[in-house]
Amino acid sequence: NNGVLLVWGTSYTKTNAANSTYQIEALTPGGCVSVRTTAQLTVSSAVGNSGTIGNEQEICSGTRPATLSGNAPQSMTFQWFQSTTGANTDFFPISAARDRDFWPPVLSQTTWYKRVAYNGGCGEESNTIKITVSPVPSLPVVSDAFVCSGNRARLTVTNANPSVVYRWYATATSTTEIGTGPVFTSPNAITADINFYVNASTPANTSCAVTTARTLARVKVTASITNNSIITGNQSICSGSTPLPLEGSLPQGGGGGYIFQWQRSPNGSTFTDIPGANAQNYAPGSHTATAWYRRKVRTASDCPETLSNTVQITVAPLAASINIAEPQACMGSGTTITITDPEENYTYRWYDAATGGSILATGSSFATGPLTSNKIYYVDAITTTGCYTVRRSVEVKVTPVPAAPVVSEPTICAGASANLTVNPSDASLFYRWYTSTGTLLATGTSYQTGPLTANTTYYVEAVTNAAPGCVSTRKAVTATVIPVISNNSITTNQQICSGATPAALAGSLPEGGGGGYIYQWTYSEDNSLFTPITGATGRNYTPGALTITTWFRRNVSAAGSCAPVTSNLIKVEVNALPAVPVVPAITICTGTAATLKVSAPDANLIYNWYSTAAGTTPFATNVSTFTTEILTSNKTYYVEAVTAAGCRSTSRAAVTVTVSGLPAVPVADNVAICAGNTARLAVVAPVSSLRYQWFDAATGGTLLASGTSFTTPVLEASATYYVQSVNPNECASSSRRAVTVAVTNLPEVPEVTGATICAGGNTTLYITNPNPALIYRWYTDNTLLTTGTSFTTGNLNSSAIYAVEAVTNNASACASAGRRTVTVVVILPITNNNISFNQAICSGGTPAPLTGT
Repeated sequence: NNGVLLVWGTSYTKTNAANSTYQIEALTPGGCVSVRTTAQLTVSSAVGNSGTIGNEQEICSGTRPATLSGNAPQSMTFQWFQSTTGANTDFFPISAARDRDFWPPVLSQTTWYKRVAYNGGCGEESNTIKITVSPVPSLPVVSDAFVCSGNRARLTVTNANPSVVYRWYATATSTTEIGTGPVFTSPNAITADINFYVNASTPANTSCAVTTARTLARVKVTASITNNSIITGNQSICSGSTPLPLEGSLPQGGGGGYIFQWQRSPNGSTFTDIPGANAQNYAPGSHTATAWYRRKVRTASDCPETLSNTVQITVAPLAASINIAEPQACMGSGTTITITDPEENYTYRWYDAATGGSILATGSSFATGPLTSNKIYYVDAITTTGCYTVRRSVEVKVTPVPAAPVVSEPTICAGASANLTVNPSDASLFYRWYTSTGTLLATGTSYQTGPLTANTTYYVEAVTNAAPGCVSTRKAVTATVIPVISNNSITTNQQICSGATPAALAGSLPEGGGGGYIYQWTYSEDNSLFTPITGATGRNYTPGALTITTWFRRNVSAAGSCAPVTSNLIKVEVNALPAVPVVPAITICTGTAATLKVSAPDANLIYNWYSTAAGTTPFATNVSTFTTEILTSNKTYYVEAVTAAGCRSTSRAAVTVTVSGLPAVPVADNVAICAGNTARLAVVAPVSSLRYQWFDAATGGTLLASGTSFTTPVLEASATYYVQSVNPNECASSSRRAVTVAVTNLPEVPEVTGATICAGGNTTLYITNPNPALIYRWYTDNTLLTTGTSFTTGNLNSSAIYAVEAVTNNASACASAGRRTVTVVVILPITNNNISFNQAICSGGTPAPLTGT
């Protein structure tokens, strides 16, 4: 009856089992326990001592490893596995490899093996064996080497493997190593063809020892490059000329296959390659500066490149450019052609032909003879070294002498200036104006004289704009002078009302100007800008009706060239008509008088009031405000404005007084409320076009509100209010309607006594000293239960609270200010009489004690 409880149930599973003894017992639902039974667990090994399959091996690629053997009994079942990626990854079973021992096939890469031995359903995995496979080196491949005589040779294995050892020998059978590694440099300089040998072997730290046959490596010797020279000698040329081609010798040695590169230098020391100059010979282009040339030669072998001798091409400068200002001459005259900034050591030669021809003259200038048309001359420059320029052409342009100008002779008025103008003019010419004594006055196509009082003669000549400025003969021009126009006056100033016609304007008879007078009357409304009057071309002028002050004057011109003259000014002052007065129409209530007022009256005007639109005598004068008699119907009045000058407004303003009737007295019902409340008073059947006003008095008083209804303040006593109606013309009803609010006082809160009862019973609650004029209402949780001076509860099992209020027995039904609450206390019966729970025991057992609450 001891030990640790392992599990409840009909079975038990043990992990990591070892030899053990266990006890099992059975229990009834009533808790009765059986005698325990012993269960023995015996554990045995699955295969036993089968986990070793041999040692690791190292073989050459392409060979077969030794057999792998294990020490498990032959009676078991086996499966061999292999992997080529590692000792712990990618193992897969080997088909048909199911014996205790296994001989692997020929291998070309490192491989791992392991074995699983099975005994029934149990299996055991062996250790992992690695078989390392070392690669067999390939036969070395070496390309022939070419060296220049006297250099050391360098040979390279082109298929070198970093895990392979390469050994170099002087002969095919020598056992003396002269170098190791994939690259071999001969120990000595080589002057003749020679052979070397190399083999490949596995490293000494592997059990796979393999050495390849020896590979022949040839070294071929090439002689150095010689005979690289430029045969063409130094040259001297003029700037811009092309030197003779440079001829180079044919080199020798270096193995042939010569590669040429010509070079140029501007100073004989710094040379640069000439792009594209890669032939045996080289033809330079034209030169403007001295240059040095040489040739560089190399071959495909490792023989060093060689440089030829240097050839100098000396360039003598040409004469500088010849600058000449383009010469010009007038027809029949000659000119001198001059070189600008001539060089001191150059000789200039003049010709009349582009090539050949005779020298006309030498020197930095050349004088032509008289010319009648354009002519071309030529000039070149020669240096002291004999270099000369191409001939430069110089064209002498001959300009014809212009014709004498054509100018009209003007006739002007005394005191005026004359405008003398060349017509037609020529844009290629300019013109010079002179006095009769030869004094230059001005230049241009025209000349404006000063004021003249007598006939005067001037002179003008034409000159070409372009050099050399050829001049025509001078042309005489006479300006003729006549007297000015005088005696131009008009009469007289006037003053009128707007819209009236002024008197005719009279003008004098002019004098001077050559006669043939032409009249033009003009007017202005601002005494600044004058406008000609259409058709007003007579000596006198009668204006039409005017509405604005206007100024008049007369312009007079004559048949001659004298300027028109303007007369004196005449002012016709127009007095503006006053504006028609503006008097707002007015609406009044019947039985009252209206006050009519001119809007914004002008203190400088007189206002007259009439009963008709025209005629009659005004019934009120010189007043802007007028009060009518008492009116009971509509009536129209008229008013006009008059200025101090007597100008009247264009019409009389009509103003109508509209008489409005009074609205009916409104109807509103009286209201009854409880004390402490507000009342809402309302107009019965209100008219939408009327406004309603509420007051606290029958007349006068305070306006309390506007609208079809009015809510009073909280009232504690009865009160009377008054309402009137008002139409859109602000006419009020003839009287106000009185509306009474009757206020009923609130009853006292009733008194009631509570009760105490046993659970399940009821009781009756009574009002203390009830008022027969009042009604009493009983509630529970705001729910009305009954009315009366008493209330009988239902049967109660718990305490309950009730409320009661008093209400007036009239239409207002005013309730007391609050409700009286009353509690009915309920006494509960005896409870909680219990004993402890049922039990089940085995026969002969003792039950637990029974406990009561």
